[in-house]
Amino acid sequence: MIDIYSDVYKWQQMPRREPDPKTVCNFCKQITREDKLIVGPGLNICMECVDVCNEIVAERQTKYRKKTIEEMARDLCVADETLTADKAITLASSIFDAGYRKDSAQ
Repeated sequence: MIDIYSDVYKWQQMPRREPDPKTVCNFCKQITREDKLIVGPGLNICMECVDVCNEIVAERQTKYRKKTIEEMARDLCVADETLTADKAITLASSIFDAGYRKDSAQ
């Protein structure tokens, strides 16, 4: 029984192998292959973290698009009182999708 404990103790005292920093994601700290990382100056990002970031960006863009189109539709309805809400949203969507951004026009 003592032999088992001494073996465990020896195992615990063995130096731990540190992972190569080139294979560690700086976001999630997972070790992965170099070909599964996007490498920048002093920064590694694994493909899983890139996917999560892309989902966050897409969600934010969707919210921004919806908010901007609603604001544009309101402005269009104020400018043209004969315009219905549905037509204003359709028109605002077309304008937004064509590249117009209220922020960049100022």
